Amino acid sequence: MGIEPPEIEMASSSSIVQIVAIPSDAITATLSFWAWRGTEESGGSGELAGVKWRPSLAGVNLDALTYDDDVQEIILFTQDAPGDPWDTVLQEVEREKRTDAGWVESSYDLTPHVGKSVMLYINVFNDGSDGRTWMYVDDVSLEICR
Repeated sequence: MGIEPPEIEMASSSSIVQIVAIPSDAITATLSFWAWRGTEESGGSGELAGVKWRPSLAGVNLDALTYDDDVQEIILFTQDAPGDPWDTVLQEVEREKRTDAGWVESSYDLTPHVGKSVMLYINVFNDGSDGRTWMYVDDVSLEICR
């Protein structure tokens, strides 16, 4: 996802999504994945302020997220009710801009979300200036123990 050199830099958003239900009888729920991130931009990560350009995704209201700098992000969304848009940020799993030396394994406890349907949103946002940002993601799994 994203724009890796030598591709032309431009404002863009590259997203993948998966909707999953975490059963109400789950004892634990663990999200795991491998990622390899890269960026040509310097500067901070984490909370981003302002809006220059907003990515769009059918059925998802991204108004809760702001973008004015490149970012690699993994976010959980939920709905207020079935049939509603996925517009409530349940958890910002990762929201940063970094370069890894190789593949990095990450795991996150999703047990607080037992009994909920969630949309896993993995995205790389490029603002179109100051360098390109990209991310490879592999072996994504949600392990549920009952």
